[in-house]
Amino acid sequence: MQLARPWSRFVFWPRLLRLVLTPFMLALFTSETYALPFTTGRGGAGYSFLEGDKGKSSSTATVSGTGRFGYKWDEDKYFAAVDVTAYRFYKNKVFKEHQDGNNGLLVLGMEFSGSTYWLAAGAGEIRSYDRAEEKSRPYRYLVMEQQLGFSYQIYTADYARVEIGATLDRMTPDEEWVAKTGIASINSLQIDIGFKLFNW
Repeated sequence: MQLARPWSRFVFWPRLLRLVLTPFMLALFTSETYALPFTTGRGGAGYSFLEGDKGKSSSTATVSGTGRFGYKWDEDKYFAAVDVTAYRFYKNKVFKEHQDGNNGLLVLGMEFSGSTYWLAAGAGEIRSYDRAEEKSRPYRYLVMEQQLGFSYQIYTADYARVEIGATLDRMTPDEEWVAKTGIASINSLQIDIGFKLFNW
């Protein structure tokens, strides 16, 4: 399995993460900064553009659910978290079966009054819903993911809030999956609704 090609498509991400990470690390090492744990659950649906490698591009619908576990610095606007996501891309003229997956992402973000912004990157697996064609081996492939997200508070209470947001997402599966499907990347726009607890 070759990973050079998927990673090479996102050479700009280290610079972008460094830009976000620098003020975050300054906040982290400030002696008067205290981190508060939080957890968020969100789910949503959206549209995915399937970018063709050598064949034709197409589109499909997607749904996903995400659990976020992180820390927000009490006297600053930065937070760090880990997202655990389960998702599905529905079958269309390219996908003969639904494509399911599970990814883990490292999240760095900023929280303002009423809104939240974040960048995330990670990896996981993508697999077909119907594995009948390949019973002899696991029907799983590596996928890398990058995400840009935004959410807006629509309800706030003392210890929790409800948010609605949008995410721009790009997934790049490994070479074997690309050869099998003819799709080089999956680019998605999704609308989410989530529930956040300020602390445990």
